[in-house]
Amino acid sequence: MDTSSSSRRVDSVDSPPSYRIARTVAEREETDPESLDPPLFGVIDPEALDALVESADDSMRLTFSYLGYTITVDGTGDVELDS
Repeated sequence: MDTSSSSRRVDSVDSPPSYRIARTVAEREETDPESLDPPLFGVIDPEALDALVESADDSMRLTFSYLGYTITVDGTGDVELDS
């Protein structure tokens, strides 16, 4: 695990926030998303997360911890990952 403190903003793209979170954490952990332990769905329901973001207004912010990272998703779908 990357122990340095840093922040990374993952811009909105066509992929759902749950996918971008798993991909970005996997990159930081130098593994593939399928190898993350626990998997993202062990911490938060990815389908519910994506549905929430899809139906939220721009002011919504959801923050949770996953594998030592603080992850924030806003109503536009932007993802921020802090370690």
